[in-house]
Amino acid sequence: MKEALIPLGTEFEDETGIRATFSFGGSMTLAKQIDLGAPADILITAGVYPMEFLQSKGKIEDNTVIQITGNSLVAVVPTNRNISATDLRSLFKITERPVIADPKLSPAGTYAKQTLQHLNLWNSLQNRLVLASDVRNAIAYIESGAADLSLVYYTDALNSVKVQQIFSVNPAYHDTIIYPGGLITNSISQDAGKKFLEYLSSSKSQARLSSFGFGISLSVD
Repeated sequence: MKEALIPLGTEFEDETGIRATFSFGGSMTLAKQIDLGAPADILITAGVYPMEFLQSKGKIEDNTVIQITGNSLVAVVPTNRNISATDLRSLFKITERPVIADPKLSPAGTYAKQTLQHLNLWNSLQNRLVLASDVRNAIAYIESGAADLSLVYYTDALNSVKVQQIFSVNPAYHDTIIYPGGLITNSISQDAGKKFLEYLSSSKSQARLSSFGFGISLSVD
């Protein structure tokens, strides 16, 4: 969400005088850092699992978690790759170097794994499937030519000129992709954190997020 949050943070500061400072990283990585005591006021994750992890640790204020937006999963390949496959399952079967984000570290990896399980491909891909640290790193594999197929967020694919989208993944293949936000229990700026979460829920912010590809439905062949 980096490309969307930075301008939203600037607009929030212009309107409220409150400065929003961001730390970006993999959702589960950030959650574990907060669990270990890293200072933060709010957390926004690309999936519910990191948020639930912190809630189970008592690190998220009760009744503060909201759904900020959603996303979609797409299959991407290098821009110079010619594709003859007519569906996602066939494409994975003929691909030598697929990559996804590690399901243990990234919600994007969990959604990708669920998709591959739905297509009955997960077990057969184990010997050649590369696991990246997060979804941005998975795209980097495609951009560098180190891998030739990945399942990534639609919004991340939009931000790369070195990958091409081949298929939109049917959302029935995986859990619903949502981005929750919540207030950290030991936040020293709770009022400011609450205001920013409210700002992200506003119609103006939701329109801005949609302009970056968040929260929209993709047509599925």
